[in-house]
Amino acid sequence: MSTSDHLHRDEVEFSNFNAVDTGSQRYCTATLSFAINTVGAGIICLFGLVGNFLSFLVIGDDPKASAVTVFLLQSLAVADNFFLAVWLVQLLSSILYVLTDTHLQGP
Repeated sequence: MSTSDHLHRDEVEFSNFNAVDTGSQRYCTATLSFAINTVGAGIICLFGLVGNFLSFLVIGDDPKASAVTVFLLQSLAVADNFFLAVWLVQLLSSILYVLTDTHLQGP
């Protein structure tokens, strides 16, 4: 075997190693992105839903606030809860899509 053949074979093996490494890196990046976008955003969404519900209750019990202020702040809490609920449904659908799709399976 000549020296050029030996070098060429090492380059091919090295390029195959890089291809596998790139695939696993892509898988790790997709997994990290999935975790941040779904788990992190889901936790924020749940805290937002609970916080808006509690603010709705607290604002309604404030005897010093005017009726208009109470109405507007409670309406804002309800609208924000609708937004967060839709966002949570979207997150859950993306979780189900990723869990049922096989293109993100590891090497």
